[in-house]
Amino acid sequence: MATKQEIRQIQINLKNLGFDPGPIDGIVGPRTRGAAQNYVNSLSGTAAKGAYEYYNNVLGGLTSKKIISSK
Repeated sequence: MATKQEIRQIQINLKNLGFDPGPIDGIVGPRTRGAAQNYVNSLSGTAAKGAYEYYNNVLGGLTSKKIISSK
């Protein structure tokens, strides 16, 4: 799990990418997880897989139903 400061930076990054994580507070709540999941779902192939692995390790609780295997 990431530190509060790392989560804060992730929230800022998600917000800058157009995915609303809710308040920038360093707390992993449903809106932060939802924003990360929406970001992952917007990607495809190996980018989606890498983003999913990163965010799931850091935030936990993401689903992988949209992850596409690389060819």
